Amino acid sequence: MPLFREMPKIEYSGYILTDISQRYSIVKSIKNNNNIFQDYEIQDYEKAEHLAHDFYGSSDFVWLIYLMNDIIDPFYGWILNNGELTSFITDKYGSGNEDNIHHYTLDEIEFSYNEPGSVPVTNTEYEDRINESKRKIKVIRPDFTSQILNELKNT
Repeated sequence: MPLFREMPKIEYSGYILTDISQRYSIVKSIKNNNNIFQDYEIQDYEKAEHLAHDFYGSSDFVWLIYLMNDIIDPFYGWILNNGELTSFITDKYGSGNEDNIHHYTLDEIEFSYNEPGSVPVTNTEYEDRINESKRKIKVIRPDFTSQILNELKNT
């Protein structure tokens, strides 16, 4: 990845590695500038590497999509497909507990107990809502990538 070449190096167990603990952040003014980015809705089974290739001509720019959307964990910070989500829920809550009540809601307020008039939300429903919230992302317009790269190199 091009940006990783610019990042500091550390020695670990006799190897020289890129210090990925050094995290870049995109200034809020960039994230709030509608001329620099476009909203994008991730389709089923679409991966960040595919979007990077489609938008920037190379999957090497996947980090730019992660950075723009504050995604630290590329596995669970990205939307999961149905099979991945089902496995995640089973692993997290245990087999047979997927449809247990996670919490209750009443007027968009969450309760850990059954408040009169509240609606139960299962573990599956809860995790599905979180997963679906990851579907809408921001993608930096390709004509601004050079400018962003230069700014990040100078931070």
